[in-house]
Amino acid sequence: MKLLSIIARIFICSPVLVDDITIEMLNKDLSGDKIVFSEQIARIEVGDTITSAPTSKGHNVEMFARQIS
Repeated sequence: MKLLSIIARIFICSPVLVDDITIEMLNKDLSGDKIVFSEQIARIEVGDTITSAPTSKGHNVEMFARQIS
């Protein structure tokens, strides 16, 4: 019984498999669509890391504390 408990703890405490996913921010794609990403849909799991990587300089995003009318 003690051996079974040890084996169960090994499987429960083992590290979870996670992925690092990089999605490129593109100015336009091959069909000419502008401001797109390299993947339209990304399949992710809990613990995965997603990185947005700009492919060219000049991509700028700004956040405002209040809504601009």
